[in-house]
Amino acid sequence: MKILGVRFGHDAAAALIVDGKIIASIEEERLTRIKHDASFPVKAIAECLRIGGLQSEDIECLALPSIKIPEVFFRFFLFLTARLNLGNQRQRIYFVAVCPPNLDCL
Repeated sequence: MKILGVRFGHDAAAALIVDGKIIASIEEERLTRIKHDASFPVKAIAECLRIGGLQSEDIECLALPSIKIPEVFFRFFLFLTARLNLGNQRQRIYFVAVCPPNLDCL
């Protein structure tokens, strides 16, 4: 399975995992040269795909960092997946719960 993980907000980043192996992981600030870049990681996503030799339509799963994303962000990601050609029936958006180990948030 080809998974693209996307973290937006403070220290935005992207990661590409193929068949359980990390192929690429990069923070947006490495490409924009803006410390703690909080923009949506478009360049990091493109670089992960380039490193992995994949096109956006090859991605089978888009993993996002929270199950508590407001509805407006969810709609944005639905729009984004359509723009990235990720919207066919075999692909899904997964919200992956991330919780710092010192917090009991789940």
